Amino acid sequence: MEQAAVVPVVAFVCLVASVAVGMATHGRPGVRTVLAAPPAMLHGIAVGLLSMAILALLMLASTARSDFRRAEARAQLLAHDATALDDALRTTGPAGELSRTTLYRYTDGIARMLYGNRKDIGLPSPAVIEGLRLDLRQHVAQLAAEPVAAATIAGRLEVLLRSGDDLLRMAPAPGIKWCRPILVALLMAGMGLLSLLTPPRVRSAILLTGLAMVLSLGMFFLEEMANPFHGSFTVSHAIIDEALFSIAN
Repeated sequence: MEQAAVVPVVAFVCLVASVAVGMATHGRPGVRTVLAAPPAMLHGIAVGLLSMAILALLMLASTARSDFRRAEARAQLLAHDATALDDALRTTGPAGELSRTTLYRYTDGIARMLYGNRKDIGLPSPAVIEGLRLDLRQHVAQLAAEPVAAATIAGRLEVLLRSGDDLLRMAPAPGIKWCRPILVALLMAGMGLLSLLTPPRVRSAILLTGLAMVLSLGMFFLEEMANPFHGSFTVSHAIIDEALFSIAN
């Protein structure tokens, strides 16, 4: 949460600073000379900039929320696939115990990669995950099971590995790094120009500061949703932990 709060805090400070500078320079002769356009046109430009920035913020937040829901669904799918493969391996008797152990280590390794900021677990390297992936394939391939059971196990293994790969691609969340400065710059330009055209009154300052706070909260929501495995709105690790508990028992 601390990392996600940095961007909205910086955005809030920048927006409040643009409001303060705009109100401080309101009505000065030099500013009037530079801004020779009619006030109505300037108001329209300011509102247009703000509207464009707010629309972009809403669109990014909607996309981030969709990514969050997809990550949650993928985590549930991984837990289901791991449990289904474990059930299939149990039918092979003692011969499948090594495969079940590797399945546990592989699923647990993915959980560690996803929730790398958890203090109670370590963070494995991608090479370790790839090694467990290969070991799991090898152990399953060496099982002397019935043809039907072997086909079922092989199919569930492929589904599990595909789910794991999908989740690992989402572990370093896409985020919005490339658009943060653009979005904040648009918000600052709109807020600064609007405050420049607004008489420096206490009521106006409070309203503009409140708007800056709302926009910053939107940035915070965006940052949290863009990181589905970290932060306040994180996908619960209990989803995978339940599957690990089932495999272990």
